[in-house]
Amino acid sequence: MGVRLYELLGKAIYASPVEALKDKLWVKEADQIDKPWLLAGDFNTYKSLDDKWGGSSNVMRKCAKFARWIDDCGLIDLGFTGPKFTWWKEVGGKPYMKVRLDRALANAEWRHLYPEASVRHLPRVYSDHCLILIDTNGSRPPPFASQPFRFQAAWFTHKEFKDFVRENLSTSVVLMEALSHFTAKVSEWNKHVFGNIHLRKKRILARLEGIQKSRARNDSGLSRVGKEAENLIQRDASEGRDFVV
Repeated sequence: MGVRLYELLGKAIYASPVEALKDKLWVKEADQIDKPWLLAGDFNTYKSLDDKWGGSSNVMRKCAKFARWIDDCGLIDLGFTGPKFTWWKEVGGKPYMKVRLDRALANAEWRHLYPEASVRHLPRVYSDHCLILIDTNGSRPPPFASQPFRFQAAWFTHKEFKDFVRENLSTSVVLMEALSHFTAKVSEWNKHVFGNIHLRKKRILARLEGIQKSRARNDSGLSRVGKEAENLIQRDASEGRDFVV
């Protein structure tokens, strides 16, 4: 019985906004797509008018060029969930242009290996780009038991945390036993005293994503209020009051 080993490769992309340099990148990448292959990142272009809002309307040639390159290379757009556009440009505090510049492309061999793979546009937090999350398991969360313990830096902001550590991190037993005891105690403390940081992170990102989705659909009614709310949520996130990234 033979076993076939796949050389699974992929690459993070940042394409130059300069057309000549971008063309060289397309040629270089096309020569490497001879195995299961994934390309993901900022392509600095888009393949259809539906991927863009605002800005110049003279873009059909660029769209067609990128779409033709995707087809010629036999690549598949993995699609996405989340906010429609991954890059925003604002002028005077108002949206001027929104584009889906970031995406994930794979060939058929890669897609066959990972048929459930999905792409999620994460909310923008103090950046003009969305991060894109590629999950080869189709966004299914791992079982709770398989999630490793993670120490949260935000715990230090709680006034009682230092006392908690002194009381629950024993120095009279072997290290592994002390750590096992402490992780169990701090997990309970996080849940009942500090407040589950992961749930708070999930809630605040859901609020931010909802606002950004709404602003992508309707700027006329939500631009000012949505932008103010978005700024407040991003500020809380970046200052670590609600979660740690």
